[in-house]
Amino acid sequence: FQYAADFSEGLAAVGYRGYVGYIDAKGEWSIPYGYDEGHAFHCGMAWTNGNAGPGFIDRFGLRVTGSAIEKHSDCQGGMARVKVNGSYGFLHASGRMLIAARFESVSDFHEGFAAADKDSTYIDRTGTAVYDQLVPLTPFSNGKAVANKRVGGATKHVVLSNDGSYEIIRHEISRTDSVEFSPFSEGLTAMTLGSGAG
Repeated sequence: FQYAADFSEGLAAVGYRGYVGYIDAKGEWSIPYGYDEGHAFHCGMAWTNGNAGPGFIDRFGLRVTGSAIEKHSDCQGGMARVKVNGSYGFLHASGRMLIAARFESVSDFHEGFAAADKDSTYIDRTGTAVYDQLVPLTPFSNGKAVANKRVGGATKHVVLSNDGSYEIIRHEISRTDSVEFSPFSEGLTAMTLGSGAG
């Protein structure tokens, strides 16, 4: 082989005679070579590009989607983030859109939630907005996320919980200071202010 990628879900993309195909653990062809581009399998599908254009295929080499997908991410938790006709949504491994492509921007899901529409809300796995009037600052991790939220006419840093509640972060930070938060780990989030961390 001209190159061989790592195995993922029992198959590995390999280069052969200038094309890409997929072999099984025995080194036998599972999906014959013939693609110009081939990525790893996730959730039973892989992104490829060949004579039929770009799109996802299943483990049998059958097309799951057409070539209308403009951008994509690897499938996670049964869904892949895709851009279709200028908008983002989520695709199931069956090729069915689980969440219609209607968002201007959207992140991947983390613990059941994704930031969507210019980072102005979080959505759940049905595409329903679960938090409004806020700016997500971190993905959900350990059941919590950090966001900016309008509280009592002012913008506050808050810790969101996956049950829908939130708690205001009490700190002495000037409104003109730039601050960044890291995803929660072991119940804590790191706060970076300027060139230091707190």
